[in-house]
Amino acid sequence: MKIRDFSIDTSHKNTIGNVIGSSIFKLDELIGAFGTQLQLPLSAKTSATATSISQLHAVPQELYCGWILVSARLPEKPAPVILQFSGKNLQKKDKFFDETSVFFAIHKIENDKTKTELYRSEGIRDHSHPIWRPFNLHLRKIADNRNRLLEVSVMYRDEMNKIGLIGSFLTTYAKMKYGPGEENVYNLINPKKKSKKKYLKSGTMELIKFSDVSFYSFLDYITSGTQLHLVIAVDFSTNLSVNKLNDTHTFDNDFDCAIKGIAGIIRDYNSSKMFPAFGLGAKIPSALNNSKVFHLNFESKPYCRGIDRVLEAYKNARRKVMPSDRAEYSLVVNAVAKMAQNEGKLGLHYFLLLIFASSSSIVNSEKMMDTVRNMTKAPISIIFLGRKVTELNTFHNTTGAKKSELPGDDVSLNSDFVEFIDLNSIMIHETTPKQNAKRIAERALRNVPWHLITYMHKNNIAAKPPIQVHQ
Repeated sequence: MKIRDFSIDTSHKNTIGNVIGSSIFKLDELIGAFGTQLQLPLSAKTSATATSISQLHAVPQELYCGWILVSARLPEKPAPVILQFSGKNLQKKDKFFDETSVFFAIHKIENDKTKTELYRSEGIRDHSHPIWRPFNLHLRKIADNRNRLLEVSVMYRDEMNKIGLIGSFLTTYAKMKYGPGEENVYNLINPKKKSKKKYLKSGTMELIKFSDVSFYSFLDYITSGTQLHLVIAVDFSTNLSVNKLNDTHTFDNDFDCAIKGIAGIIRDYNSSKMFPAFGLGAKIPSALNNSKVFHLNFESKPYCRGIDRVLEAYKNARRKVMPSDRAEYSLVVNAVAKMAQNEGKLGLHYFLLLIFASSSSIVNSEKMMDTVRNMTKAPISIIFLGRKVTELNTFHNTTGAKKSELPGDDVSLNSDFVEFIDLNSIMIHETTPKQNAKRIAERALRNVPWHLITYMHKNNIAAKPPIQVHQ
């Protein structure tokens, strides 16, 4: 998106003057920013052909014209609470019993003790056991404060259209959330009759249905602070031997396109811009022994700052490592799953593990299946990318079959969060690397929002209110 800042000619009404400056940003960048707010430099000249965010925002001193603050606010969406009440033995107005109907109204008691009506039911000509139809109230109205007092008043309307009170009771959203049961059976009390001897109540009201149908979207979680983390793993095993230069060259190009496409999007949803990167299936220089998993940058920590550092680390590793004859993916999956489980418990972090596969099959598939089974409670999606993933799909299909055979949710497989993408069906030689990178990103990331939402809902993690940035 491009924003232009104009000067206004005050001597002529509604006349736009010269352009002061302009700035370009990505919508993803704004949505993923802290508080959905960006501070952007204004430039006397901007180029839409810049290839990275750093280039878009790097303004030479001679072109700098100040800065502009861009904020976004998501539209409020309905979050209904569905309720249903029934009455029992409601006090009768004997003289006009056959002609009277009973109904109820719900009022919210404000901080200043005033009452705001939220809902009024239909009338029913049944005092013994009226059951009113279900209705819904907006969550924000009924629970701006979970312990906000709500007054439910049951009334009658006679044949003269006169309205009278049968009785009332107080409750809260927090109490009704327990649902139908003893906690939500209420005595109806009429204040005018309360002082009379032997008066107990004017009947009872019971909550017979409660359903909080709040549905949190991907954007709800992102704007409330959830960060996305891209973890990269590269298989250097024997299929990419130095004797197969064409295969190696193709793999290098695939890696370059995929990282630029996928990481170019994920970085907008991660404030650190750090990418953990691992290698597997190779002998590393320090020992020239098979290293099952190693840091791609050969440093004490696997984190690479920015996309360029990931690509540099990969090229450096390609020159130095010696391919092994096999790579066990379960090791890196286990490591990242533990990382995700430790950091993602509160719903503030979600991990995407991207495995660049050079093999056409999974070594020790039973062990890999156990690994997938054990990561069911980790906030993680796994994507295999490669030119020979057709046979890997056999593993995916096997996990699906095994899942249907397993009893109970505690041991179910997490195969819905594992995907296999064959780059042969995506990469087109006649198009530019940038277009291929875009295609890979679209295919690889299209299910990640659904994965995140499913994990959050399954683990009862609600989206928090959007982060607000105060000026």
